[in-house]
Amino acid sequence: MKDIIFGCGSVGEAFFWNAAESGRSVACFCDDRLAGKGNRFLGRDILTAGEALALYPDAVFLIAIPHAVHIVKSLVRQGAKHWRLAHEILTDDGYREYAYTKQRLLAVQEVEECVQFHRGMNDPQRLIVRSVDLVITERCSLRCRDCSNLMQYYRSPMNLRPTELIRDVDRLLSHVDLLSELRIIGGEPLMHPAFRLIVTELLKRERIGRIVIFTNGTIVPEESALDALANEKTTFMITDYGSLSGNVVKLEEQLSARGISYFTNPIEEWNDCASIVRHGRSLADLTALFDACCAKNLTTLLHGRLYRCPFMANATNLKAIRSASEDSVKLLDLVEMPHGTAKETLRDFLYRRDCFAACDACAGRPYGAKGIPPAIQAAHPLPYVEAP
Repeated sequence: MKDIIFGCGSVGEAFFWNAAESGRSVACFCDDRLAGKGNRFLGRDILTAGEALALYPDAVFLIAIPHAVHIVKSLVRQGAKHWRLAHEILTDDGYREYAYTKQRLLAVQEVEECVQFHRGMNDPQRLIVRSVDLVITERCSLRCRDCSNLMQYYRSPMNLRPTELIRDVDRLLSHVDLLSELRIIGGEPLMHPAFRLIVTELLKRERIGRIVIFTNGTIVPEESALDALANEKTTFMITDYGSLSGNVVKLEEQLSARGISYFTNPIEEWNDCASIVRHGRSLADLTALFDACCAKNLTTLLHGRLYRCPFMANATNLKAIRSASEDSVKLLDLVEMPHGTAKETLRDFLYRRDCFAACDACAGRPYGAKGIPPAIQAAHPLPYVEAP
């Protein structure tokens, strides 16, 4: 029986080398983002799940993506019979020595987080959250016309208050056993004048596995700020837009000098998903749109509410769509619930929902969609229509 590895990240690499050590045969990789373009990974073809099932109907899918719940649901609908999760395969720490595409420290962190997340999926007593995007500012050093986080629509972008940001994270953590990854985003988070204070304070939270700062490579923080961030829990994810990201090399040098983990991602294309238009979709259409969405697990924390993606969060914040109670979880409401009820409310919101009302305003972000040129700059904030 052959293995099919679902996911081409660090966990997929760990599965591949584990299979080689164990004498198992890996037929191919699955990654709907990369399939259909002649791509290969570690010498194997990258296929869609449907293509892989047609070729290898009895293969075992090794799920190398943290949010396995949604992957397994999709595989079952397509006829898959066998699958295994990360904690069932990577049962010792041998993966620490494997060859990885990313920096070893970052890759090992990603593997360990996935193993832990998969182990906790079926534990009713523990709630492990894979990742949360914390929006700390609406300001950005770029104004990208097609930004999927909708920064191009903000006319008077603001920084969020540090005390409120930290309070909101603490409210979430009080009902979560582990938040594997807290992602600091904006806008451009390095533009927040209290960036250092916010991150250093959150680094003290034991229930946060690591803190990842997403930046567009235009800004290099002061050396004192970087010194304060030199922590094994800190990672920078640098998006490289070529000439627009003029400080990538300098930032990499400063991070390397302090032993701060980072990963630089050159961007070649974006999804065309920045419009805010109410489509009047049926429930079946909303469910299909959500099922195919590549961003449905980018849980976002903004102004004391959890949303399932940055589009929902920012479209609501801009008042471009109505604030529907079912589209978010107000963290203050959790404080007033019994602990078990609050945890179950979060579990339902994060892992059991099939669609949201806010999805009707989204153009959709399906895996494998034709891309558009990234980071085209707009001279002024873009107009939009506020919800009635």
